[in-house]
Amino acid sequence: MSVNFFDYAKFVSPVKKFGIVDPDDTNGKFPTKIVYDDSEKWNATVICNNRDDYLFVPIDNNAEISLTRTNDEGEEESDNRCDAMLGTKQTVCFIELKNERENWLPHAVKQLESTIAEFGENIEKFKFKKAYACNLKHPNSSPLYSNTQTQFYRAHKIVLRTTIEIEELK
Repeated sequence: MSVNFFDYAKFVSPVKKFGIVDPDDTNGKFPTKIVYDDSEKWNATVICNNRDDYLFVPIDNNAEISLTRTNDEGEEESDNRCDAMLGTKQTVCFIELKNERENWLPHAVKQLESTIAEFGENIEKFKFKKAYACNLKHPNSSPLYSNTQTQFYRAHKIVLRTTIEIEELK
C-alpha cells in the first residue's frame, strides 16, 4: 500500500526562489525544511518565480509519515527514503540532499528509488516526473553522472538531475 505523501504537504510562499535545508543537528534527526532567507546554508535552491502552487513535503525523518519494515533478521528498521518532495498540479519532484565528497550518488539514487516505489501508482497522476540528487560538495551536474541518469530514466521513466539548483516546475 502506498502512502499519499501529499496529505502531509505544505504550500510554499510565492517567492522568486527558496532554499531547502537538511538540518545538521547533533540532538537528533529533523526533517528537511524550507528557508526563504539566507540565514542558513541551503542544500538546494528552488527556482519558483513567485508561483503560488508549489507544495513541499518533508519525507525523511518526518514522524508523521515514517514507515518501518521488518528486515531479514526480523528486526524493524526505517525505510531509506529521500529527503523531500515538491509538487504542482502537473509535476512531482523527488529530492535527496547530500553533503559528501565520495560515493554519494549510488546512495542518493537508492533513497530516491525507495521513495518512488513507496509513492506507488500515485505517480501516474503527474505529467512531469523529476528527481534531484543535490550535493553541496558537487553542486553542478557532471558528465560522470550521465550513465546513472540514463539508467535511472530507463528504470523509472523519471528524469534525474544532479545539481543543487532545482529548475522551475511545470
